[in-house]
Amino acid sequence: MSEDTLNTITIMGRVGSDAEIKDIHGNKLAEFSVATDRISKDRKIADWHRVKAWRYTADRVQNWEKGDYVWVEGELVSDQYEKNGIKITAWSIVMKRGQRITAARPRQVGGGSQW
Repeated sequence: MSEDTLNTITIMGRVGSDAEIKDIHGNKLAEFSVATDRISKDRKIADWHRVKAWRYTADRVQNWEKGDYVWVEGELVSDQYEKNGIKITAWSIVMKRGQRITAARPRQVGGGSQW
């Protein structure tokens, strides 16, 4: 008997870096970071999230820029690799959908559509 599971993560925050666009075996990949804030005791701490958007999702986010306020929904995934003999686990969000809520600076052409 299989058990149902759920792997969904939703974040809202500021884009920390313009998307880096790559072509992986004919598939477009956009990678960027998003900062979210949390309160710990009496101070605000920024948490950084690595986001990967594939194919048509990459097309939609390729114009997002540093400072844009965005909403991202996707799956939390881990990648394991070894560096200098040390096993490392890196976490990222594989984006399924999202929206640019506000732009860091005014633009001539919009890009705030949701999908």
